[in-house]
Amino acid sequence: SEQTNMSKIIPNDPIASSLYTGEGGLLYWQRNKEHVLEMANDRRAFIRSLYPTRREQVWCEVGCGVRANIYPYDLGIDVDARLDPDITASVLDLPLPDDSISVVLCVGLLMHFPAGHWQAALREMARCAQDAIIIGEYVSMQESELYWDWRNGEMGWGDKGLLWERPYPAPTGWREFDRAISHKLFPYVTFLVFTRTLE
Repeated sequence: SEQTNMSKIIPNDPIASSLYTGEGGLLYWQRNKEHVLEMANDRRAFIRSLYPTRREQVWCEVGCGVRANIYPYDLGIDVDARLDPDITASVLDLPLPDDSISVVLCVGLLMHFPAGHWQAALREMARCAQDAIIIGEYVSMQESELYWDWRNGEMGWGDKGLLWERPYPAPTGWREFDRAISHKLFPYVTFLVFTRTLE
């Protein structure tokens, strides 16, 4: 069964399992891979512009999917081994040392975590990041669950349990450095850039 197969792939993490055994995981990429990869160069350039570093500086994307947001030399982590990430792991337990990656990125990942669980994911990214954390999510003043019609890729009706919008305050020891709202390559998504607070 789907659940049995996924249990061999996904680390022992009930939150990750609930997200990726259904329509929110591999089936999303099967439907959208070609379209997303056509825009990969523009997506990468836009994301890199949010926090300019040297071109050869290695970034890490958590929940990298088909790697459309990062360059080949960057580090890609995903919970699903079938997407062929560099590392198969959950964002809740990243196998990286503290302060080991210049910039840690996630796009469209935290929006799938239910209330009360996304904070741990953001803290784990902060633990690994050296200079900046960049998240691209549905940001709003209040937390609310959204309907998502995965069959047609549209919001506003359909199923619940896959998508949330919410505020994302900076983790402890970090501050919001910048934000970019609803770029044409990422409709409705707000990118937040967090940097360390001055000591």
